Amino acid sequence: DYIKKSTTFNSDGSITDILDSVSKTITKFNADGTIVDEKYIDNVLVSKVKTTFKGNQIEEIKEEVS
Repeated sequence: DYIKKSTTFNSDGSITDILDSVSKTITKFNADGTIVDEKYIDNVLVSKVKTTFKGNQIEEIKEEVS
């Protein structure tokens, strides 16, 4: 058996990251309020999407990794 989803928490109960082994993604919740989604194929990082929140606006920056 393997874990399909795994969530890691800080000591205050906030989420630090979520691993989804089915979709091969890691979602990281950073202390600065940003969220980074990392996508893997065959254990190799292929893309990152960083989401920031400024006021009422959401900004996403996608980076393809080669």
